Amino acid sequence: PLAAGPKPTPRCALGQLLNEVREGQAAQVEGRNEDIDLEQGKASGKRYQEQRENATARVAMQQAQLELEGLRVEVRVGTALAEQTIRQEKELPAFLKHDLRNQNLRLVVKVDKSLAPASASKKKPLTDMDKFRQMYERNPAIKTMQERFDLRFDQD
Repeated sequence: PLAAGPKPTPRCALGQLLNEVREGQAAQVEGRNEDIDLEQGKASGKRYQEQRENATARVAMQQAQLELEGLRVEVRVGTALAEQTIRQEKELPAFLKHDLRNQNLRLVVKVDKSLAPASASKKKPLTDMDKFRQMYERNPAIKTMQERFDLRFDQD
């Protein structure tokens, strides 16, 4: 059995220790909270985009629009896929906080339909008659060939 001796007395109270830790963290954060403007935010986003190996993330960042409202960095994208791609970039918030020297930044990603790429108009398949008209426009002799050999379109 262990000998019962005098118990060690704590040198400081737990509350005092917590206060010291909090003060140290606050001092760290205060020293790194510089004001930023939109141009700095865009430049930082571009630096992040250039170092990405993932082509999808690079393209999503290129097409995104940044807005700055206080300590809130809003990234607006045109598609849900771009939104998910940027949200999956786990290093982005830390990179922006470090690069812009402000630990209180908040990153918000939103879909803005006005930024969506214009969808290509879907062309309907050409009918046999449409194909014939196009061929006739290029070479009118096709009409003579149709009449001479009595060619007709299938009746499907």
